[in-house]
Amino acid sequence: MKVLIKWGKEKHEVELDVAAPALAFKTLLESTTGVPVARQKLSCPKAWKGMLADDAAFDAKKIKPKLPIMLMGTAELTAPPPAPAAGAASVFLEDMTTEEQAATGAVLPCGLRNLGNTCYMNSALQCIRAVPELETALAEWAPQPAEAMAGEGQFAMALRSTLGGMRATKDVFAPQAFWLKLMEVYPQFAEGFAEGRPAQQDSDEFIVTLLSGLQRTLTRPCSALPDFMGRTGGMIPALFGVDFVETYTCAECDEEPVSVTKSSELRLKCNIQGGPGSTADINHVHEGIQLGLDGDIEKHSAVLGRDAMWRKTQRIDGLSKILCVQFVRFYWKETPNSADHQGVKCKISKPVNFPKTMDVFALCTERLQGVLAKQRKKYQDITMASMGGGAAAAAEEEAPAAADAAGAAAATADVEMGDADEAAAMAAALAMSVGGGDGGGAEAAGSGVELAGPGMPETFRGQYELFGIVSHKGRTADGGHYMGWVKNDDAGADKWLCFDDDDVQECDWEPHVSELKGGGDRDIAYLLFYRAKEGW
Repeated sequence: MKVLIKWGKEKHEVELDVAAPALAFKTLLESTTGVPVARQKLSCPKAWKGMLADDAAFDAKKIKPKLPIMLMGTAELTAPPPAPAAGAASVFLEDMTTEEQAATGAVLPCGLRNLGNTCYMNSALQCIRAVPELETALAEWAPQPAEAMAGEGQFAMALRSTLGGMRATKDVFAPQAFWLKLMEVYPQFAEGFAEGRPAQQDSDEFIVTLLSGLQRTLTRPCSALPDFMGRTGGMIPALFGVDFVETYTCAECDEEPVSVTKSSELRLKCNIQGGPGSTADINHVHEGIQLGLDGDIEKHSAVLGRDAMWRKTQRIDGLSKILCVQFVRFYWKETPNSADHQGVKCKISKPVNFPKTMDVFALCTERLQGVLAKQRKKYQDITMASMGGGAAAAAEEEAPAAADAAGAAAATADVEMGDADEAAAMAAALAMSVGGGDGGGAEAAGSGVELAGPGMPETFRGQYELFGIVSHKGRTADGGHYMGWVKNDDAGADKWLCFDDDDVQECDWEPHVSELKGGGDRDIAYLLFYRAKEGW
């Protein structure tokens, strides 16, 4: 049967012998595309689940003519040597050192060796490597003798060395020194190590531990983030922090004063269910984040002299360049009828969609919305002016995000519009997202432009672009497998890299990354990393 192989931008029509094992088909693909069998990842939801195993047998009933099969994998390196400078001798890629090859960008980034259930660490490190501001801060950090001797100071130096080593090689990198220092400074990650059976750990716990440790170490500004804008805690809160304003209103007593507090976190949480008795149906990351921001809690009422129900309303009042979102997928389920009565950690596999571009305008306080609204108004004016010149398409990406932030679900309806109708609808969507006060944010030094947070672009409108994902496959956080996914900006739009420990593969947003929304036992997004969008 002739099937259609889609490999990046290339398409190949090849014959598939249904009676032969999958390995024979993969061998044929190696001769066709140059991708070694060991690197091939074949997906076809219509014919089999997950990635095709070498010993898999095909189901003849599901193999149809022209069946589209997606191939992920990198061919053996055949790139031409870089063009030499005028008068310089030719330098061939195979004659370069490992460090020189890695620096050219002509080869894929290195993978990380699994040292024994360390995929939780490897996947997160690949995403952390995609934050250049953090690497700059580590490179410029000059510890005092006391800092260098402290455990967390040594941990920071081990991370600096590891990130540098990863960038200097195209081969598999073994982060053993970093792993040993992690277990030494944070013993909770050493479970089972003494017995020779390191336990699987939670990747989110690793990220929180890493950032919290660096927060106590990287306390001085660097060239990548010279101004913390008053945000306490140093480099990490300035780069990853989210400031909240929490308002508590007593639902049982009107005389009880409204309570307002402030807090800061290093990530947002996307709740997938609202707890016992909840009827929440979360299908999108925005809904899950909102579920965690608003809710009812029980706390003491001074007027009533007893505990009462309060309505909590939490909004973002300060943003940062990097936004981390954790899907709250793991929960503890008690098992009173079991032998040990201890319970078990379970996973929620419900599909939850996440966007390539996330607009946080609707999650912010009125004050911060006012700061963002000024730039959104400028963008609206520029967009509407360009529409008059026939360039309305330049705002296609902004309109859905603006409509989503303002609750305009009708903006994405499947209807036919004329040019005038489309321009009017886009203008309405943009206008809905521009509302807000006059703002009161801090100003960028010397510019007079209010910023949404430390180091944020002056033209920031509240939009973030997805650049990294940590996925998990399995039923519990204590088992399964983690992988890292990082946007490959050098390869063009919608191009990504999949880091499966030491195996690095090129892939696309569709169908590989978008399918990480969840459902079943497949790889599912657990941590999302967004970065602030710059420019118009």
